Amino acid sequence: MGVTGVMSNSADKKKIMVVGGGFAGMTASLLLAEQGHAVCLVEKEAAIGGFFPLLDNTFPTNSCGVCFLSPRQPAYCPFVECRLHQNLEIQVNARPLAIAGEQGDFIVTLAVDPHGVDQDKCIDCGKCSDVCPVAVADEFSGGLEERKAIYKQYPKMVKAGYRIDAAACNRCGACVDICPTKAIDLDMPTGQRDEQVAAILLTPGFSLVEGTLKGEFGFGRYANVITSRQMERMISYSGPTGGAPRLLTDGSAPERVAFIQCAGSRDIACGRGYCSSVCCMYATKQAMFLKKRLPETEVTIYYMDLRGMGKEYERYLWEAEEHYGIRYQRSMISTVKEDPQSRKLRLIADDHGRRREEEFDLVVLSLGFDAPILDCTGLPADALDDYGFCRPDEFFPAATSVAGIYAAGAFTGPKDIPETVMEAACAADLIAAAVSREPAAEQCPKMPREGAVWEERPRIGVFLCRCSGLLEEQLDLESLAAAVRTEPHVAHVEIIDNACITGGFAIVQQAIGKHSLNRMVLGACSVREMERQCDEFARLAGFNSAFFALANLREQCSLVHDNNRQAATAKARALLQAAITQVFGSRQTMAVQTIAVDQRALVIGGGVAGMTAALSLAGRGYPVTLLEKEEQLGGRLAKDSHYTLRGGEPKQLVEKLRQAVAAQENLDVYCRATVSHHEGRTGNYTTIFRLDDDQTDHLIRHGVLVMATGGREASTDEYLRGQDERVLTQSELESLVATNGEALKNLQRVVMIQCVGSRERGKREYCSRVCCTHALKNSLKLKELNPTLEVVVLYRDLRAYGLYEDDYRRAREAGVLFTTYDVEQKPVVEIGSHSLQVTYDDQILQQKLSLAADYVVLSTGVEPHEVGELSRLLGLPLDDFGFYQEANAKAALVDFVGEGRYHCGLASAPLHINETLIRARAAAARAATVLGKGELVSEKTAVTVSTRLCSGCGLCVEACPYGARELNQETRIADVHYDLCHGCGSCASVCPNGATQQYGFDKGQVMAMVNRLF
Repeated sequence: MGVTGVMSNSADKKKIMVVGGGFAGMTASLLLAEQGHAVCLVEKEAAIGGFFPLLDNTFPTNSCGVCFLSPRQPAYCPFVECRLHQNLEIQVNARPLAIAGEQGDFIVTLAVDPHGVDQDKCIDCGKCSDVCPVAVADEFSGGLEERKAIYKQYPKMVKAGYRIDAAACNRCGACVDICPTKAIDLDMPTGQRDEQVAAILLTPGFSLVEGTLKGEFGFGRYANVITSRQMERMISYSGPTGGAPRLLTDGSAPERVAFIQCAGSRDIACGRGYCSSVCCMYATKQAMFLKKRLPETEVTIYYMDLRGMGKEYERYLWEAEEHYGIRYQRSMISTVKEDPQSRKLRLIADDHGRRREEEFDLVVLSLGFDAPILDCTGLPADALDDYGFCRPDEFFPAATSVAGIYAAGAFTGPKDIPETVMEAACAADLIAAAVSREPAAEQCPKMPREGAVWEERPRIGVFLCRCSGLLEEQLDLESLAAAVRTEPHVAHVEIIDNACITGGFAIVQQAIGKHSLNRMVLGACSVREMERQCDEFARLAGFNSAFFALANLREQCSLVHDNNRQAATAKARALLQAAITQVFGSRQTMAVQTIAVDQRALVIGGGVAGMTAALSLAGRGYPVTLLEKEEQLGGRLAKDSHYTLRGGEPKQLVEKLRQAVAAQENLDVYCRATVSHHEGRTGNYTTIFRLDDDQTDHLIRHGVLVMATGGREASTDEYLRGQDERVLTQSELESLVATNGEALKNLQRVVMIQCVGSRERGKREYCSRVCCTHALKNSLKLKELNPTLEVVVLYRDLRAYGLYEDDYRRAREAGVLFTTYDVEQKPVVEIGSHSLQVTYDDQILQQKLSLAADYVVLSTGVEPHEVGELSRLLGLPLDDFGFYQEANAKAALVDFVGEGRYHCGLASAPLHINETLIRARAAAARAATVLGKGELVSEKTAVTVSTRLCSGCGLCVEACPYGARELNQETRIADVHYDLCHGCGSCASVCPNGATQQYGFDKGQVMAMVNRLF
C-alpha cells in the first residue's frame, strides 16, 4: 500500500527553498514535499542531479540504488521523482543573488539565466543539437567527448537540461529555426525574481579539483594521464570507450594502470589540507570495473592511507584485492615522467624513505573535492572555514548560525553519498519542525468513480499526441488513427497537440462526455512521464484509472526508429493494439482501500539517538512513546564520553536532551522496559511491553517504529587486556584524563594500538569509523597535560577522513608519533620489569623496535548491543555484524525494507556523536512522511487472490519483498496485506496455479496483449 500524496496549499503556506539540486538537495526536497510542504528547488545548472548522472554504479554494491532517496517506494530516479512531485517546483539556471529577512519570512532574490532555452517549452526532441554546426569538448566527461554549442547538461537527463554555451555559439540560428515549440531565443536575457520563503537550505554540493593542480603528475601534458572523472566516463557503457578504458594516444587497451590517490587532497601546499573522504573507495570501484572489462590489465593503487569507513567498505577492499587482483601500494608519488618514444609513464615514489620507480601505460589521478562557491549564502563571513566549507555546531548539525538557514551535504565538508543523504534528511527534519506548526495538509480525495465499468459495453477512446510535431515527423499519425478506428469497441480516435502541458487533457475530458467513453488509450511519451499525470486527470475527471492505458510512441517508437518512419509506425500500431486489448480486458478494479494511520510513534532505545528522534517527532505534535531498558536515559554517552575532538561536552548534551524529554508533553517515557509482543503493519502496529518492577502488560498502538538500541565499545583479550591494569581502552583513557588528569602528567610514554580486533577475517570485518579520531582526541589531550610525554600511535590506516585531517596534522605538529604496522605482524605487548614492553616491526626503519610504555591504549572499535531476540520478536533484519540492516547501503541507511520502521544511532552502524544526531533526525524525517498522512491508500496495481485456485504453497510469501503476503493458518489461503503491497507483481509471477493476479495485469490480459503484439 502506497502512502497518499499530499496536496500543498502553496497559496497559504510559504515555500521552503533548497539551493542546489544534487544528492543532498534532491533528498531534502523530496522529504519535505512528501510531508506536504511547498518546496522550491533551485539549481544553477540547466538540470538537477549534480554529479549523480556521471555515476552508473556506486560502491559497495556496484549498483545504483539512489532511487531509495525518495521516501515513497517504489520510485524512479530522484531527479524524475523531484520533477513529478506535485509539491515540488524546480527552478534551473538560477542562483541566489541576495537574501533578506528572517526566519519564517525570507526574501530571496534569484538571478535566472535561461541560457537561451525555455525549459517549460522544451520537449527534449534534440533537433537543435542535431543541426548545430559547432562542436566543443564536453565538460561532463572531462573532455573525452564532444558536445554541440546547444547541448543537454547531462546525457541521461529526460525532459530537461538543454542550454546554449554562449562562448561557443556562433549565432547561426539553425537551432532557432528547427525548434518545434519555439523554446529557443538567442537573446534571452538574464532575469531576476523574488521568492518569499519560510526557510532556506543550502546544498550547493562540490566541484572536483583541477587535474592540473598537481603539475608534477603531468595531466594536460601527457595524454595518458587522465582524471578520475574521465575514468568514470570510460567505465560507463554509454561512455566514449563503451565501458572498456583505452589509451588516449592510440586507442589500445592498457596493460598496466596506476591510480594516484590524494591528487589535490591532504595537501596544504595546494590549499586543501583536508581528506575528500571518498577517493579511496571510488578509485577501488573504478579499478574493479576496469578489471571486469579488461581482466588481463594489471592495476595498482598508490595511497597514503586507505580510508574505507563504511560498514561494508572493508570487505569491498578485500574483494578488490583478493578477487580482482588489484594491488595496493602505500607510497607517496613525487612525480610522473613520460618516455617520449614509447609514451610509457614512469612513476617515481617515496616508499618509506626509499625511491621506487615503476612504469605504466595509463595513470589515473583520483581528484579530491573543492568547496562550492556561492554568490550569496545569507551567512556571515565567519560561518565558513578557511577552505570555504560551512561548519555547523557539532551537536546541532545542519543548522547554521543564522536562524532559518540550514546547510547540508558537501557544503559542510567533503563526504560520501550516504553521509550526504543523511545530513540532508536531518536538515529536512529541522526545517519541518521549525516551519510546520499547522495541522497536516489535506489528503488527496479518493477517485469518485468506482462503478461497475467492466459490466458496461466497452467504448474505447484513443488519443494520439503530436508532441509538438515530434511524433508526426517519425510516425504516420493519420494512418495510425485510421487503423485503430477499425479496432473492435473503439468509439472515438483523435489526434491532440500536447498531452503533457497545462490544459493538454481538456480535449480528452470533453471527448469522454461527448462520446460516452468508459475506456481510454493515450499514445504519447513514456509511462514514467505520463502515468501520474494521467492518474491525476482520471481522479479529477471521475474516470477509473484502471481503464486507462498508455502506449509509448516516443521513446519506444519514434526515437529508436530514427529515419525509418515505416518501422516506427508499424511498432506504434502494435503497441496501440496491445493497449486497446489491455483496457478491453480490464476487469473489476479493486475498490480503493484506505487504512487510517495511528499518529503515535514508538521509539525503542533512550540514548542520544532515541531521545533526539523522539523529541523531533513529539515537537511536531505527534504523540511518542520512548522505551529504555536501563534505569535512566542517556545511553553510552552518559557513561563513557567526556569530551570530543572539537571541544564539545557530550554529558552536557545528554543532560539537555533529558531536560527536553521531561518537558515535552507529547512524549511518554518508560525506563526499565522490555518489549514482549509486537504485531501489525505500516501505520497500524501494536506493541506490548513490561516494566521490571511491574509485570502488567502495557499496550501501545502506533503508526511507526524507530529502533535506537545503541552500541558499546567492543571488548578484547588481546595485548594483555584484562591481565594488566595498565592496558586500557580508549574510553577508559578518556575517563582517566577527564577525572584524574593530574595522575598522567608524570608519564613518559603511552603507546596506542589501532584496529584491535577489527578489520580482520572473522573479527569485526568492518571499520568502526571513530577509533582513529578517538586516538587523535586522547593523544592531543595527553600532550596538553604534558607536552614532553611521548605518544606513539601504531596504526594500519589512519582514517582521519574529511575535515578530521586537520586534527591529524595538529597531532603530528604537537609531537605525536604515528607509525604503521602490518596485520600479519601485529605488535606484541609483554610485561617488563617496570613497564609494558611493546615490540613491533617499524615499516619506515625496516627493523623491530621495542618501546617501554607506561600505558598501552587499545582502540577496540564499536559493536551493537545484542538485539537478536528483540529483532526476531519485531521481525527486523540484522546484517552480518549484528547492526540493523538498512534498505539500501547508499541512500536508505535508516530504513528497513518497506515503510513505517526505521533505525538510527549505533544500532545502525559505528558513528561519531554528530553523525548519530544526524541519523536520528533522518529517521524522524522518514517516519514523519508516514505519520504526516491521515491514511494509507492501496496501490492501483495491487494483487488479488482466488480462494478457489490458491493451494497454500507459500511461494508468494517468500517472493514478496515487502512482507505483504501471509499464509492464513486457518484457511491455508495466501492473504494480501494491502497496506504493504506495492503492486510489484513478484507474487503473481511465482504463483503456480494463477491464483494470484495483479490488477490491470492479469495473465489473460497480458497474454492477449502479447498475441496482439506478435
